[in-house]
Amino acid sequence: MKGPVVVLYDIADEERRALVRTALRPFADRFQQSGWYIPPVAGFTATRVTAGLSSLILPSDRVAAYQPCPRCAQDMRWLPTDAWRPSDTPAGIFMSHR
Repeated sequence: MKGPVVVLYDIADEERRALVRTALRPFADRFQQSGWYIPPVAGFTATRVTAGLSSLILPSDRVAAYQPCPRCAQDMRWLPTDAWRPSDTPAGIFMSHR
């Protein structure tokens, strides 16, 4: 299912947190210290995201990836309304217009 993926984590070790940030940065928007939004255009699923991050964390770390259904994604709301908004193309994704 294509749709956005919201990733949240609680990782105590700064090195492992940095690895996860580095892995997410190219295709996700950071909306909170440990919260990331992956837009549908990236083509990821929650399963694929957690599989990709699994080698970077330890059992004591917590990583959650939520992928709302397309209808639920339309109902997502962000506060404050004049602050961060989800983008269809985060800064790390380069779209080719050929």
